[in-house]
Amino acid sequence: MPVRILQVFLASMLALVPAISACADLQAQPFGEDELHFPQVVFGGGSQTIFAVHNPNPGLLTIFHRFFDSDGNPVGGFQNFTVPPLGTHRLELSPDGPQTVGRMEFTSDLPFTATAFILLEVGGELRPLVGAQPAPLAIQTRFFGFFGQGTRSGMALANPDADSTNVLVRLFNSAGLVIRSQGFLLEGFHQRPVFLDELFPNLNSFEGVVDVLAMPLPVSLISLTQDAQGNIATVATVFPNDP
Repeated sequence: MPVRILQVFLASMLALVPAISACADLQAQPFGEDELHFPQVVFGGGSQTIFAVHNPNPGLLTIFHRFFDSDGNPVGGFQNFTVPPLGTHRLELSPDGPQTVGRMEFTSDLPFTATAFILLEVGGELRPLVGAQPAPLAIQTRFFGFFGQGTRSGMALANPDADSTNVLVRLFNSAGLVIRSQGFLLEGFHQRPVFLDELFPNLNSFEGVVDVLAMPLPVSLISLTQDAQGNIATVATVFPNDP
C-alpha cells in the first residue's frame, strides 16, 4: 500500500475512534426501570400472554414477578427468574384452564426492560398477536379514542397500591369540549378493563381525546381498540410533561 494511501487510511480510522467510543458509552448506559407494570394480562381459556424480559446490565440479574387478578388477589405469590448479562428471558403464562384477567408486576434491584405479547381467544379463534409495553404510574393519562362503525376504544387500569384511588374519565370531542365524564373508585391492588361504551352506556358515537385522572394515587393504564371482528390493538398514551 503506498505511503500516502496508508496515511489517509490511518487518519480516517483515528477519526472514527471518538464515535466508536461514544457508541460504547451509549451501550454501557442503563435503560429501563427497576419496576414495571402491565395493567392488562390475560391467560387461560385459550388466551395467552408471553413476556420477553431483557437484562441490559453487565451482570446476572434476578427479577421478581407477581400476578394479581382483577379483584386484587395475588395468584401464585412472588416468583423469580434470573437473566444473564445482556440476555433475554421468555416467560409464558399458560393458555390452559379457565380464562384469568389481571395485571403483572416485575421488580428488580437494577433497571431492565420487558414487552408483553398477548394472544387473545375470541369466539374460539385466536386473534392476531398484540404487543404491549409496560405502563408507567401516572396521575393523568390521555389517548385518542373513538366509538362507532363497529370499532370501539377502551382501556385497562391497574392500581398497584394497597389503598384505593379515585378515577375520573372525561371525553373531549374534536372541538375540545367535554361531552361525557364518569368517575369510579379503583380499589387497592385491583385492575379494571373497560370500553368507552361500557363506561358511557348512552354513547352513540365519539372521536376525540380520552382524559383519565387518578387521585390521590397514580394508576398504570393501557389503551386499546377493538374492531367488529374482535381484533384488539394497543394505542399510544401520553402524559403531562415533567415540570
